[in-house]
Amino acid sequence: MSPRMKLSQIDFERGVATCEEDVGQGVFRLYWQTRAAWGEYMTTIFKERFGIQVVHTSDITNTAKISFHAGYNGQAKQLIDKKFGSGEFDRAMNDVKSFRMERYRKHFPNG
Repeated sequence: MSPRMKLSQIDFERGVATCEEDVGQGVFRLYWQTRAAWGEYMTTIFKERFGIQVVHTSDITNTAKISFHAGYNGQAKQLIDKKFGSGEFDRAMNDVKSFRMERYRKHFPNG
């Protein structure tokens, strides 16, 4: 998200509420802009560790969608940490980041 883009509070709150409704119905997901191998890795990590589906989003978007996803994902992060232990979401994301960097260094060793 661009640092200049303001979130829509209404859509953000709708994302939070939708996440809570989904989890209440046994559906647990994240909305994330992913690419290539690291996106597949993220999908696998979150499915195996938390039973969460990663919904791959487009980089062509708008304020309403970005706001909704920010609210949804923020609530999902809180629920993951509550259910699986404090910091577990960040640990999973750090694993994804490490995977991305390893792949990058492999393909661009001088980069």
